[in-house]
Amino acid sequence: MNNKSGLASTDFATNAIAKLRRLKIQESVLNSSVHKVFSTPHEHEEFRTTFKGNNELKQYLNTIKNSFIEIKNLLEDVKISTNSSETIGQLDINEVKRDVLNLEAKLTSFKSFLQKEIATLKFHFNEIQGELKGKRFEDHKKNYKPNKQTTKQYTEIVPSPVRVLINSPFKCPEVENFQAFIMNSQRYGGWNEYNHNIFVQIWNKHFHMDNVDVLINVCNSDENIDRIQSFNEEVLQKIPGTTLKDIISHNKWYSEYVYLKSCQQRALEKWKDNKRKIKKTCQQQNMFVQKDTFPTILLAEAIENVIVR
Repeated sequence: MNNKSGLASTDFATNAIAKLRRLKIQESVLNSSVHKVFSTPHEHEEFRTTFKGNNELKQYLNTIKNSFIEIKNLLEDVKISTNSSETIGQLDINEVKRDVLNLEAKLTSFKSFLQKEIATLKFHFNEIQGELKGKRFEDHKKNYKPNKQTTKQYTEIVPSPVRVLINSPFKCPEVENFQAFIMNSQRYGGWNEYNHNIFVQIWNKHFHMDNVDVLINVCNSDENIDRIQSFNEEVLQKIPGTTLKDIISHNKWYSEYVYLKSCQQRALEKWKDNKRKIKKTCQQQNMFVQKDTFPTILLAEAIENVIVR
């Protein structure tokens, strides 16, 4: 029985010695870390001045120091009691075991504490770094001066021919008539876009022609009753929900729209043609004319030609 007890004591002593070796390694690492914590502030006079009298920092360092000293003293006690194989046989195994487990628990707790502190420091570091980036961005915004690029004013942009003729003192009836028609009409003649597009496709199939001047007569003449009837039937078939009255009304509106738009287009083309002729004449006579502008008299003649034809 005594032999078994002796063997058990020897095995525990061997395990305890191996565990102590591992604890010594951890002690060395912790000793180095704590030494660095205590030594770094004394290496920089500026650091000592900044944190001088800071009770919170002192308490924090004292907590780490006390924890380290407590672990170190406990480790020294275990080392002394297990320093040789002769003294191990005289020890209370349970007491040594309790000291070793207590030492391991304190090391684990101290390690966990340091890890939490490192995580907290990293968090504050990232927070400060973000604030610095934000401050740099705000400073950049305050000091930022965009490159000023010269952009043309609205009045300097060359207007469209329609706007020129509308604002001109020499009125063009074709342009005025079409613009007045658009102003007094609903979008798509009061139809929705989908049905109107189908209507236009059918309309082009039945009434599209080169001579727009006779368009309104063709769409409303009794002589074309068969064509009109065929058109109405196809619209009724392809656009459900429409009535014959709706189709006749929309046909009248769209025919007038196409006719007036065509008249405006021809007036604009004649205006552009006269504009080119005037420019060519001015160049031949070596007259100074700015780009896309003409003397008032010549422009008046061009528009008058459009109106009078």
